[in-house]
Amino acid sequence: MGRSSPRRFGPRPLLGGFLLALTTATALLAATGAAPAGAIGFLDEWGGSGSGPGRFAFPVSVATDASGSVFVADSENNRIQKFTESGQFVAQWGTAGAGPGQFATPESIATDAAGNVYVADKGNFRVQKFTSEGAFVGQWGSHGSGAGQFETTEGIATDSAGNVYVADAGNARIDKFSSAGAFLTSWGGLGTGPGRLDSPDSVATDAAGNVYVADSGNDRVQKFTGTGAFLGTWGKTGDGPGEFNFPVAVATDASGKVYVADATHDRIEVFNGRGIFLSQWGSHGSGPGQFDSPVAVAASAAGEVLVADAGNDRIQAFGALPAPEYGKTVNMGPVGGTIRVHLPGTTKFVVLSTERQLPVGTIVDADAGRMRLSSAKGPGGGTQSADFFSGSFRVLQPRGGQPITVLKLENPIVCRTKSRPGALARTRNRGLWGNGEGNFRSEGRHGSATVRGTIWWAQDRCDGTLFRVKRGVVTIRDFTSHRKLKLHSGEKYLAPAG
Repeated sequence: MGRSSPRRFGPRPLLGGFLLALTTATALLAATGAAPAGAIGFLDEWGGSGSGPGRFAFPVSVATDASGSVFVADSENNRIQKFTESGQFVAQWGTAGAGPGQFATPESIATDAAGNVYVADKGNFRVQKFTSEGAFVGQWGSHGSGAGQFETTEGIATDSAGNVYVADAGNARIDKFSSAGAFLTSWGGLGTGPGRLDSPDSVATDAAGNVYVADSGNDRVQKFTGTGAFLGTWGKTGDGPGEFNFPVAVATDASGKVYVADATHDRIEVFNGRGIFLSQWGSHGSGPGQFDSPVAVAASAAGEVLVADAGNDRIQAFGALPAPEYGKTVNMGPVGGTIRVHLPGTTKFVVLSTERQLPVGTIVDADAGRMRLSSAKGPGGGTQSADFFSGSFRVLQPRGGQPITVLKLENPIVCRTKSRPGALARTRNRGLWGNGEGNFRSEGRHGSATVRGTIWWAQDRCDGTLFRVKRGVVTIRDFTSHRKLKLHSGEKYLAPAG
C-alpha cells in the first residue's frame, strides 16, 4: 500500500458541511434519505504529537499485515512504529542516518504475505526491507533516473506474489522489483495522457494483481496490470464527489474497494475497482472523523480502514459500527449539510463528519443539515433508523414501559411578553422534521408525537406545540388536556400552552 510525501498543505478553503458521508448523487441523497452505500463509521484513534513511544511527528504512511499488526512511518522522528490492531504500542526501530536500518524521512511503508516490511527511505533514495520485528534484511536503490534508481521514493506496495512497486514521483514512473530488490520493469513518464504520470505519490495493488496509482499532479487515479498495461483512469480537478485536488494516497481492501486520500480537501473518497464513486467522509478539523492532511490510508484484514492524519499526528480507525444498545448508545451519521453534536459531560458542540456511536443523552444540532439516527428498538435488540433535519434535539431512551427513542426539542424559545412590549423584536420558535421507520417520538413543551414510520414535523411555539403530518399516521399526546389523538397525512394539531 502506498501513500504520499510529507507535504504540509497550506491554507485551504473550508468546505463546511459538504465534506460529509455522501453517495454518488448528493442531491438525491438529501431528497430521499437513502443510506450511504458502504458507509463506515469512526471507531478509534491513537497517537498525538511527540517523540516517545506511540507518539508521532507527521506520520505519513500506515500499513497492516495478515496478523493484524499496524506499522506507521513516523517521518519526522525517522522511525517505524509497530502497534496492535487496537493501537497499542508494540515496538519501534530506526534513527536518523544513512546506514542500514536508519532513515532520512521514511516516506512510505508496505508489508508482504511473508511478514516482511518495506520502507521507502526517501532522503536516502532507497528501499529498505525488514522483518516484522524490525530486523534489517536488505536494501536497494540509489539516486538517479536509471533502472533501479530513484529520484523521489513516494509510495510503495506489494502484490500477492511478493513483488514490490515503488512510485517514483521525481521520475514520474512506477518501478517494479522482486522481493529481493531485483529490478523487473517500469512504466509511466511525465505527461497527461493514458499511462503517463505527473508526480505519482502512491501505489496500491488488489487481489487480482491490478495496480492503482495516485497520479497526484494530474488529479486522477490510474489502473494498470501488474506489468504496466493501462486499464483505465478516473477523477479530475475539483471539489465534487469523485474529483480531486492532488490525491496523495490510494489503497484497496479485500472486497475490491479503492480508497483515495484527497488531502487538500481533508477527506477520504471511496470507489469500486472500475472507478465508480461510492462515498466519502471527512472535513477539516481535529475531532473524530476530521482531518488535517490525511496523507495515507490502508485497509486491514479485519475490515477496518486506517488513515494517517498527519497534521493531527494521529492514526484514525474507521469501520462498521457495533449495534446500538438500548438506553446506552445510538449510531449517528451525517447525510447532508452540517451536523453538530454535544456529548454528555462535554462543554461544546463538535462537527459530526462521519458516522459515530454516541451515548444516549447526546444533543444534535441539525438546523443546517440532515442526519441519520439508528437506535435499538428495545433491550432485546434490533435496530431502527430515521432521518432528522431542520432542528435540534436531545436523544433519550426511557427505561420502563414501551421502548421508544425520544427526540426532545432543545433550541431555546423567545416570546414577547405583555410586561415588556416591544422588548423583543421577534418570536423564536424551534422545530424538527422526521422521516423514517421505527418507534420514535418528537417531544416539545406542550405535546409529543409518536410514530412508527412517516414524515412529520414538530414545532414548539409561544402558543403551544404544533404537529403536522406529511405522510403516514402520528399519535399525538396533548400534555395540557391529556388528550390523545391520531393525525393522518395532511393534518395538523396545535397542543396549546397551558
